[in-house]
Amino acid sequence: MANNSTPTKSPDKKEKVYASEEEKFRDEHFHALALYERRKFVPRESLLHQIWVQNTSAYSSLKGFNHLFLVLCGFFVITHPFIYYNRTGELFNKRLYNTFKDEFFSVILLWPAFTLWSYHAFILQKLLLLGVPLFLLKIYQHLTQSLMFIFSIWLCLSKNWGLTHTCFILFQTVIHFFKMHSYTETNFLLREEALELKKRGLKPLSPYPHNVNLKDFTYYLCAPTLVYWHEYPKNDRIRWKRFFQLVVRVMFGLLAIYLIICEHFIPIIEKGHKTSVLDAVFQLSLPMLFFSLFIFFVIWESILNGFGELTRFADREFYLDWWNCTNYEEFNRKWNKIVHEFLYRHVYIYCLYVLKTSRFFAQLMTFLFSAVLHEFIVAVILREVKWILVGFMLFQIPLFKIMQWCQGKAIGNFIFWFGIILGVPLIFVLYIRENFNGWIFPS
Repeated sequence: MANNSTPTKSPDKKEKVYASEEEKFRDEHFHALALYERRKFVPRESLLHQIWVQNTSAYSSLKGFNHLFLVLCGFFVITHPFIYYNRTGELFNKRLYNTFKDEFFSVILLWPAFTLWSYHAFILQKLLLLGVPLFLLKIYQHLTQSLMFIFSIWLCLSKNWGLTHTCFILFQTVIHFFKMHSYTETNFLLREEALELKKRGLKPLSPYPHNVNLKDFTYYLCAPTLVYWHEYPKNDRIRWKRFFQLVVRVMFGLLAIYLIICEHFIPIIEKGHKTSVLDAVFQLSLPMLFFSLFIFFVIWESILNGFGELTRFADREFYLDWWNCTNYEEFNRKWNKIVHEFLYRHVYIYCLYVLKTSRFFAQLMTFLFSAVLHEFIVAVILREVKWILVGFMLFQIPLFKIMQWCQGKAIGNFIFWFGIILGVPLIFVLYIRENFNGWIFPS
């Protein structure tokens, strides 16, 4: 009779094969870096641009919709001045223009100022290589990152800036915070791994510390990504024709956004309590949808691709097919891939593999971090903390479970779009209706 006391391996379960001892060591001891490597950047175009360059029937059949969107955008921007002139005697509504004409160039100059401040992350790495104690550099890291937020809040409140200036400053603050934090934390991990590999007599898996140089860091600051890695795929040349096409798209898109705000948002907002919440939401539903689509088109499809062209950054997957989503968990992953990647690497993975927390706690902390950051931006803009956005975002956690039944089904996509069309204007109305201030859109 055969001895069955010795356990046998399941034929379906395969042992992981590593290309080298170094890769095995990284996977076992620096799993965060192993995950970064697996999610590394690769050359690829953005989805909407593929409609223009791919000749396959699946893509070419969608070109008409892309052309239609561009024609509608151009038609809306070109015809509106004639309509507005016949109604008011002026070519355009100056309400929003009045919010950014004052100190416009001063605000624009803060962009290079934030960029220069971000070099503190590079200085920190150089100090580490010079032998400065790590605990002092941790203080330096959090101090330089915190001071950037403190300065931005003080600037927006003391200057009493309106919507446009405040949004620009806060977005610059968050973007440069992400870049500084990712550069610092990733290099901390690369350094720790390099020291451990050297101690064990194994070959290095990364170019650290040679990647800590001024050229590498400057390129990273200019590249359209919020997460640092020691190498990025690059195109052979800058496609100047495409770059100028993107510039034209940005100009037309911004004009369309301007017109939507002036002609549809401001008149409804100013009514305040004269109209019900439901009425305001219904009136804003379609303008808000087009506003959101134009924002997506301008930022994710045009501006980011523009920076990608100038830096020859080849990985243009800034978003996935979020319009096909069948639940909101999928939407959170797809609509803003560059922010999602930062949250995944530096909040979720950090909690999971560095702090050794549970998967649920890591997910919860990721959601809380994102929600509080969104609330911070809205609070500085409105000069008031309401926690409405945090509440809506946390409500999505049980909603993920509820909507699992419609995952991958057409009904799920219908529910998704229904929520987008009504949910976004509802949040907007709840924030603005109660405390509309003239400083946001001055007369």
